[in-house]
Amino acid sequence: MYGTKFSEYKPKECRYCYFWCGKNKCCFLGKENCYYETVEEATEKSECDDCPYGRHSPCIGWCMKKVLRKGGDDSNGI
Repeated sequence: MYGTKFSEYKPKECRYCYFWCGKNKCCFLGKENCYYETVEEATEKSECDDCPYGRHSPCIGWCMKKVLRKGGDDSNGI
């Protein structure tokens, strides 16, 4: 999921923030530059992410998913 999230330390309302200007009723930084805003980094999914063989032990060196997808085809030499 991509998008903007806020830190767990963000006050419930902006008026309780350190950067809140009480007389002007606005944020010193502006809403687009909120101090508590964090952006999630986009992570690319690898083909090996869901592999049961690399989850709890080191990778076995060849992809079991590819072998199982072939359905036992002996012409490829594996």
